Amino acid sequence: MQTRSVAALTIGVWVLAIILFGVWLSTGNASSKKRRATLPSVQKKADGMVVMDAAKLPETEDGPPPLDEGHLVVRTPKKWSMSPRSAERLFRTREKRGVKYPAITITHYPVDADGVQTLDAENVKTFAAQLQKELEANQVELRRNVLPLKIELPSGKSIHVVDYVRSAIVNDQRIDHLVIIRIEQGHGYQVDLQSVGIMLPRYRLHAYAVASTMEISASGADISSETGFSFGQESP
Repeated sequence: MQTRSVAALTIGVWVLAIILFGVWLSTGNASSKKRRATLPSVQKKADGMVVMDAAKLPETEDGPPPLDEGHLVVRTPKKWSMSPRSAERLFRTREKRGVKYPAITITHYPVDADGVQTLDAENVKTFAAQLQKELEANQVELRRNVLPLKIELPSGKSIHVVDYVRSAIVNDQRIDHLVIIRIEQGHGYQVDLQSVGIMLPRYRLHAYAVASTMEISASGADISSETGFSFGQESP
């Protein structure tokens, strides 16, 4: 009799555990679906390309003084740290001081005098296809092919860019690069998000936020403005 009671009790405990697990699982799935439903829809597809809403990208804040002889004004992801000046780049920012990745670097992208001077709806797809061929010819290891992208700005205007993802091995670790190219008024810039491979999706929207908030001037701007930032050291 006692053995049967123990067995019945054991079965009862397991049944209760299974019921509670089922309740927890269904509640968790519902919460997950609710969270997904409340997330802002950052991008959609239209006219054969991805369309991104800049208003729903991560916040940015003032960056360094105007760069590239006043042709470029950059904003940084909120609370990211700006790196010292370097001859290898125009600008670099990292999420945390003293931590190499993730980082966003901005460099020149060469623009030919007889080539595309501004990426727009008419030429961005062709430009993306040509860049794809160039990268393949140079045997660049692509993790995602070149795509045209339209970014709708809060002002109601739009900009067009192309982007792709490539990989590199650094110190036996795979580092992925989300590269965004923006060309405007004869000036080209490359925004390069570098991140440990599995973390790239977490920071990709920060790179688009930087690319979409760049101000590009054909004539250059006054570069004597004071921002309180020194390129000689990391920002606090």
